[in-house]
Amino acid sequence: HLAEMHTHDNNFDEAVHLLRKARRLAESEISDSSNQGINPEESAAAAARAAILTGAESVSPSVSQTHIAEYARRAKQSRNESLANIISLLGINLFRQLPSRPEVSLHVLQSALDEQFKSSPCPILLLCCGEVYSQAGDMVTALECFRKAQALASNNPLCYVNAARTYQQLNQVGTAERHLQAALLLDPAMAMVRVDLAQNLLLSGHAAHALQILDEA
Repeated sequence: HLAEMHTHDNNFDEAVHLLRKARRLAESEISDSSNQGINPEESAAAAARAAILTGAESVSPSVSQTHIAEYARRAKQSRNESLANIISLLGINLFRQLPSRPEVSLHVLQSALDEQFKSSPCPILLLCCGEVYSQAGDMVTALECFRKAQALASNNPLCYVNAARTYQQLNQVGTAERHLQAALLLDPAMAMVRVDLAQNLLLSGHAAHALQILDEA
């Protein structure tokens, strides 16, 4: 959270420092949990939840083990999501810190996708990677990242917004509009989508419609 505050304040050096520290801690926690499994206290807590969920007066071994396995799965998923968020924010801050050297940011983001998250690709990492590729001028790879993100999180409007902005840079306003309309269907209250859609309509010469969209924003 402190790194996010520094990001908002454009203090990218401090944000990068904190995020690298957070990444090391998160990776250490994941490594420790993989080596140790669930400790007795966590097992007892999971077993107690199983009793509550099933309404049983006592926890049978089968119910207990099933619930403990689900508890472990969710805990692992939560830790991985936290790590993905940290790496994503680190990649974005590195790009803002060194905009003339996008390869520094891309190395962090792409390495995470190719190694740590190879078996379970993460939408947020793909979105951030695509954003940096787009800013660096590699539109083809950027769009590939956004398409992969859409396949994994089709209900996330940012997957379509980011792709639309890349299509706008390629002057493919029709394709950009289709992506923005898809994002708007997912989140009609998302003001930034309406602003982007209005801009896209202006590019295609539909000023009146663009003003109507902005009035609704």
